[in-house]
Amino acid sequence: MMEAFAGFFVIVVFLVLGVMVLVWFRQLPKLFAYLKEKHPDEYAAMGKPTLVMNNTPKNNISFLRFILGNRPSQLGDPNLATKCAFLKKLFYCYMALFIGLVVVVVGVGSASS
Repeated sequence: MMEAFAGFFVIVVFLVLGVMVLVWFRQLPKLFAYLKEKHPDEYAAMGKPTLVMNNTPKNNISFLRFILGNRPSQLGDPNLATKCAFLKKLFYCYMALFIGLVVVVVGVGSASS
């Protein structure tokens, strides 16, 4: 019974994570374009990240620090703060679901062996 529930949970969470990734990849170019237009200094400080061409680990870390920190609200741009708050929530939800998925898969795998 528990294995059936775990299997269902894995499928549902995997699908939800897939949708979340699509939303993330849809929102990032919009945010990058907004930053480039409205806050070019902040965009340049992040290394001018893009979804594909300038997607380096350094830029990714800089970008995540930006959206997960307080800087978006400090810039006095409510639209930017809203966009970043959404991405921050999406990031934390994704990480929680992903860690939960790993725990369930490892737990069921070790329980069945």
